[in-house]
Amino acid sequence: MPPPASSLIADLRQVGRMFRLCAPKAGTLTPEAYKFLICLTLFGLFVLSAQMAQYGLFSGKPQGDPVWSFYLLLLPFACVAVLVCGARVLGGATVDALRLFYALSLLLLCLPWIQAISQSAGFAELWFGLGFSTESGIFSVIQSLPGIWLFVAAVVQFQHAGKAAPCYRLAMLVVFAVFGMGALLMDYRAPELWGAPHDKEALPVEIDERVLYGQSRLLAETLASVQAGVKGKPELFFIGLGGEDQDVFLREILLAKETMDTLFATGGHSLILVNNAATARSYPMANAESLREAIKRMGEQMNGAEDALFLFLTSHGSSDFRLSLSFWPFSFTDISPQMLRQALDEAGIERRVVVVSACYSGGFIPALQDEHTLVITSAAADRTSFGCGDEDELTEFGRAYFAEALPQTRAIEAAFAQAAARIAAKEAATRRLASQPQIAGGNAALRAQLSSFIR
Repeated sequence: MPPPASSLIADLRQVGRMFRLCAPKAGTLTPEAYKFLICLTLFGLFVLSAQMAQYGLFSGKPQGDPVWSFYLLLLPFACVAVLVCGARVLGGATVDALRLFYALSLLLLCLPWIQAISQSAGFAELWFGLGFSTESGIFSVIQSLPGIWLFVAAVVQFQHAGKAAPCYRLAMLVVFAVFGMGALLMDYRAPELWGAPHDKEALPVEIDERVLYGQSRLLAETLASVQAGVKGKPELFFIGLGGEDQDVFLREILLAKETMDTLFATGGHSLILVNNAATARSYPMANAESLREAIKRMGEQMNGAEDALFLFLTSHGSSDFRLSLSFWPFSFTDISPQMLRQALDEAGIERRVVVVSACYSGGFIPALQDEHTLVITSAAADRTSFGCGDEDELTEFGRAYFAEALPQTRAIEAAFAQAAARIAAKEAATRRLASQPQIAGGNAALRAQLSSFIR
């Protein structure tokens, strides 16, 4: 007489036991068709909830859009089915394949949350706070720990799958690991059911010949639009550069220009260079040549030491102190501190404020700072900065400096002090390794001149 069927609730309770590396209780995990259907449904709901949580579900204002890839939900279950078949072949009739498949299907319900935790900013910040770098092998291992635990829990279920001889049990374990269960549980990327928000007013455009051949005209028109300074009237000029084809840098450059035009009357004396498919027909691309030409044009329109240039660059940075200029399919040369210093010197610009928002941006300071050049960076030379992901509205530094501090203080130096304090407080609260924004250079005369630009 077959044992009575266990309830779905009783089976779900066994997930906790399996996750604690224990065998399910006897009399539970009776496989039935409706239970597999519910497992699949729950898995889909968990994937959707975990992904929506990453985009603000618990804040009450989830951002993002649904992605219709539900058929991919079957993939992890199909992988489990193949491995269970292999176990049955090796273990023979001693392996209750259907019960094993059901056990592993229940265990898969943990996977979306395991992935969400291991990939979350909070998990990363925890290990940042302990001093690990995301580029280190230690960090990679630590980030895989939740998946490794789930893998071990699945291995235990294979070992409890039947009463096969030890040699067969060992062979089952080898097949289990070699044929992908480890990769599935430790590095599986759940199908995307909810994605990053899209800017419907700035959808990417095709990079065609009109964009390619129109860039020289666009750059010429942009440079020609920069008005000459009025002699006897100290004025501030502005150049903004967004180096990577990510919307976060585009938003930050647009915000910086708007802030400078409003607070320091740089309108008519400002331009931006940005790498973004959505603006390839409206703004010149950001590359070494366009930046050099922009700096040269500013030097021509400025009135010597009477005026000053505010140069803002935002992008990804590297530990060898290069600011990334990336816009597929083009190949652009990254910006180095020495290249930037040379361009400013050759343009004859005497008074300068250079703000660099990027990881390791403190490495730009030695080559750029002098008594006539104030340098502000979002991070120290050996530290990363934060907020440059696709899901971010602005970088941490861009928000603190341009969106919050400058409008309040209306002063370039005071805004830096306020922004740095806000960033430090947030990093301490989230246990991140401090980015340590930097400010250096500039004499008293330059500082007094910058104060005179406030409108």
